[in-house]
Amino acid sequence: MAPRCAMLGCSAKRQRKVAAPDCSAKMKTTMNIKKISISIKFLLILLFGIILLYGFSVYQNYTTRKRLNNEFLFAVTSKMEHYISVLENNIDSIVKVQELYSHELDLNMLSYGGAVLSEYEKLQIIRNLQKDLFRNIGFSHLIKSANVDIPALEKTVNSHYQYLDWDERKYDFLWRQSLNMESRISAYRGLLYVSKSYPVYFKPDAGPSYVVYCELDREKLIKELAILCESSYSTCYLMSRDGAWSLGTGAQDSADAMEVSGLAPGQYYTDSAEEKRYVESRESESLGIRLVSLIPERYIRQNGVVYTIQFAGISVMALLVASMYIGGVHKLLRIPMKTIMDAFTSVKAGDLSYRIQHNRGDEYAFLYNGFNDMMKNIHALTAEVTKQEKLVSQAELRQLQYQINPHFLYNSLYVIYRLAASEELETIQKLSQYLGGYYRYITRIPSQLIELAREIEHCRNYLEIQKYRFGNRVTSNYREPRQVPELMVPVLVLQPIVENAFEYAAEKSDGQKIIDVRLEEMEDKVVFTVEDNGGDVTGELLERLRGLLANGESGEVTGMINVHRRLVGRYGERAGVRIEKSGYGGLKVSVIMLKGEP
Repeated sequence: MAPRCAMLGCSAKRQRKVAAPDCSAKMKTTMNIKKISISIKFLLILLFGIILLYGFSVYQNYTTRKRLNNEFLFAVTSKMEHYISVLENNIDSIVKVQELYSHELDLNMLSYGGAVLSEYEKLQIIRNLQKDLFRNIGFSHLIKSANVDIPALEKTVNSHYQYLDWDERKYDFLWRQSLNMESRISAYRGLLYVSKSYPVYFKPDAGPSYVVYCELDREKLIKELAILCESSYSTCYLMSRDGAWSLGTGAQDSADAMEVSGLAPGQYYTDSAEEKRYVESRESESLGIRLVSLIPERYIRQNGVVYTIQFAGISVMALLVASMYIGGVHKLLRIPMKTIMDAFTSVKAGDLSYRIQHNRGDEYAFLYNGFNDMMKNIHALTAEVTKQEKLVSQAELRQLQYQINPHFLYNSLYVIYRLAASEELETIQKLSQYLGGYYRYITRIPSQLIELAREIEHCRNYLEIQKYRFGNRVTSNYREPRQVPELMVPVLVLQPIVENAFEYAAEKSDGQKIIDVRLEEMEDKVVFTVEDNGGDVTGELLERLRGLLANGESGEVTGMINVHRRLVGRYGERAGVRIEKSGYGGLKVSVIMLKGEP
């Protein structure tokens, strides 16, 4: 076992490799994240920031629009409340004026038929009453006419100085309506009235002594309602809570008014024109009326639309700025980084002449120039290393040339001596010729590379010499193709392999030995194989020999390690020396040489 290790010129210590533990899934995920490009990470951070700002802007836009809508609706409801308040004050004023007639002595006398009054006195009282009614019209712009129904006279006195026959049905309706405490405004035949019956306490079956009532100016009410609607961009309805009457700036018929009266504040209503409207309403408990405003949705949102347009404009500008920023990042970061990455990729592929061409004057110029200077230095160092390796290779070759085995020379001369003693002159002539060719080859090699045919010829000379030395003790076979491939190979890469087989399989072991040498040509390579039956080659020994051959670290570089190193240096890792167990029970050593120029 020890001789087989010694032929590699290395120690017998086993080289062990410690396998790194597998990474967990979390570490793999972290590594995948770390592999993302810096520019992509930068853009992701930028995108995250833009999303946050944009989300905040969307929230601000939403809250601002909502606030504006609420402020708009608050303004509308404030105007509606003001309208109701003004209307309540006007009606209260009318009622207070009507209450003055409860103390009117002349009117009370007329209400009893005027039996104690002369015709002149009656006429004078009626004339004064008309003047008084006419004066009362002026204190409120909502009064169209003021009237007093006197059942005892079956007459109606009005503010237009008219003394008319009374309408009993109207009288009956008005005094009964005056008792309704839930609504102060009543409607009769499409006209609106505010009425007061006297005396206040009377028998309902008999009716009051007289009724004072004012007809409200419907047109003025609608006009004021229209002003309210115009200021709030809405359609308004004023109606009694019991649905007895209604007026508005939109549809005037009661059917539409009843449909609107059933809507609750905050609802949306679609009118006959398929327009969506927001419902807002206010009520007056004292008057028994309800004010409804239908606001088109477009008006509620029109202030928000301005902000929406502004937000859209800001969004477009943000996208443009982001696009420009991304383009700037691509130009200022991504392209320069790609230039550096391409440079290192080319160098990694083996192009040491790669240089970055640029005309920049910024920080990247420092990096580019540093890379170019580094490559110049590497190129110079590589050339120096190549030169040194060449010198080392030459020295190793010279070492092989000068490492002439004295024992081999002594044995060869001794064989010649024996042949001379036996006077076998022809055999001496052949052996001397083989021996001279052997030493001429190893001492006068013209260069590092030589034709494979000449290397094969040298191996044949060596085999012939060994046949004379060992005689019948060693059976050596040599096979090669009909035509040796035309291939330039490093000098002395075949004969040292054959020499090791003779040295460790034949000289250092007993018994009949077999050394089988063959040359095989394949599609892309040429294989020179030497097999023997010397020694007991175990799996452990093979692994140890392969490890020593792969590491190639020893105090004395000889034999197979030298051959293996020079072949790998010329052809790459696919070439070199391979060690296996031979079919004869010994060692099988294959020398692999690749076709074509490396």
